[in-house]
Amino acid sequence: MELLTSKLALDSDRPGADRSLARFFVCLMEEDRLNEILDDDMLHERNIETLKTVAIWQKDV
Repeated sequence: MELLTSKLALDSDRPGADRSLARFFVCLMEEDRLNEILDDDMLHERNIETLKTVAIWQKDV
């Protein structure tokens, strides 16, 4: 997830339960809002559907 987002696994700047990148990532994914957390360079270089597939796989790991 860190590679897809360019964010740290734990970030004290995010509020409450969202401090965990994994939890924050899954919440956004369930709300179909992954584009809000994915690294801009990844969005430009890759197809969003491919990134969603990787995100779903990562969620199940």
